[in-house]
Amino acid sequence: MKEEDRQQLEAMIAEDAEQSEKVQDRAVTQDLVQKGIELETLKEEIERSEAELKALKDRYNELRLTEIPELMEKVGVASGGRGGFTTATGARISLRNDLHVGYNKEEEEQVFAWLKENGLGDLIKPTVHNATLKAVVRERLEDGKPIPPIITQYHQTSATLTKSRAKIQG
Repeated sequence: MKEEDRQQLEAMIAEDAEQSEKVQDRAVTQDLVQKGIELETLKEEIERSEAELKALKDRYNELRLTEIPELMEKVGVASGGRGGFTTATGARISLRNDLHVGYNKEEEEQVFAWLKENGLGDLIKPTVHNATLKAVVRERLEDGKPIPPIITQYHQTSATLTKSRAKIQG
């Protein structure tokens, strides 16, 4: 093969390779664009799903914290935050009275002082865990001991749902 023909052939091969790379680059670019569109679509779906989930949770809480306990009291299947009934599907709905406890961060020193004065200083870590404080307050209330006003507390009655055995097994 003549040198000139060889050079021409190498040029053609190089040109074909360059064209092939351009086609490959276009395919990669198209793939990238598609992935970007998919990412955007998924983000929108996630945001929509999160908004729907929030609405479902809000309605669920409205039913269990307000509507069902009030109706149970009204129709007489509950009294003083206690009672229950079974649905047509076999699920059990009962009331639970829960204690919620907390304190303002600005009053933390006073809360810690109160804990120490009442022999509960060992509960103090860098902060007092809310569940620990809740247990202490619950116990003191049951024993008739006072709780300072700097520790907020309220009882909340909520409906709890227990699925029927048929639903669990099926």
